[in-house]
Amino acid sequence: MVNTLIEIDSQGPRGVEVSRRGDWMQTFSGRKFWPLDPRVEEVFTEDIAHALANQCRFGGHCPMRSDYGWLWESPGGKVNAGEDPRLALQRELMEEVQVDSVIHAALASFDVKTGGGRPVRLTFYSVENVGTPRPRDPIGLGWFAADEIATLRLTPGNSLFRETMMELCSIRR
Repeated sequence: MVNTLIEIDSQGPRGVEVSRRGDWMQTFSGRKFWPLDPRVEEVFTEDIAHALANQCRFGGHCPMRSDYGWLWESPGGKVNAGEDPRLALQRELMEEVQVDSVIHAALASFDVKTGGGRPVRLTFYSVENVGTPRPRDPIGLGWFAADEIATLRLTPGNSLFRETMMELCSIRR
């Protein structure tokens, strides 16, 4: 995909053809970001903090019912056979936190094993919620600032995502 970026220098604005992999998404700060072709200079702390703050929720499972009970995790679930992953995420968000969502670009994917040793692929998407999330599980839902995210006990897949995003953020500083 070829995108035209507008550069402004001492001679004024000019269009520059730049080849980028995948499609771009608009970040919280209003900037363009290519999740499949990230560049250090395009990663901003406020965008990472916003993405992380809107993804974490309490797993709400007691230790006997879950591989990762009492850890924080992003809402989501399994993709049914033949189901589009974005539609599956919309369905899961409605089931788990009762919110309609607009699913944007995939941010990262990780192959991990559950506590029981089952291999799973986790894909994290940029999501825009339409409405206020309300958890069906009575244990809770949490929104966190960037400095709080670093202290949360997360499931392994969510930890990988946090580390990846925070590393990009620290490279940017």
